[in-house]
Amino acid sequence: MKVSLFDFQKDALAKLREALASARKSVSPDNQQVVAFSAPTGSGKTIMMTALFEAILDEPDDQLAWPLDWAPHPDAVILWVSDMPELNEQTRLKIESKSDKVYRVNQLITIDAHFDAPRLAGGRIYFVAPEIFITA
Repeated sequence: MKVSLFDFQKDALAKLREALASARKSVSPDNQQVVAFSAPTGSGKTIMMTALFEAILDEPDDQLAWPLDWAPHPDAVILWVSDMPELNEQTRLKIESKSDKVYRVNQLITIDAHFDAPRLAGGRIYFVAPEIFITA
């Protein structure tokens, strides 16, 4: 991360990491899991998610006290859903500017009317607004 996290952000990420680990242990074809994250406006949700994405795709940032047995998943697919394409673009640019790990060309991808890949490739963060499915 190119920025320092506040203690409350580190605490929120630790709780989120625990929720993800718990969901991962119990997921199966018959037992799908969903982990949701919400925080107040101005709390730095995008910054916190950027730190999480770095930990998932690469390695946890040094400022996070993650377990030593944490293993990154460089082929993970991350889907960022927002009801506004403009918000997705704002988020994509913020992740690009604040991350020192998630920045490779073609790693931050906007799904729009021109997106025609048959499947989502691993190691990438995709941004989509559900309206694309209505207008496409």
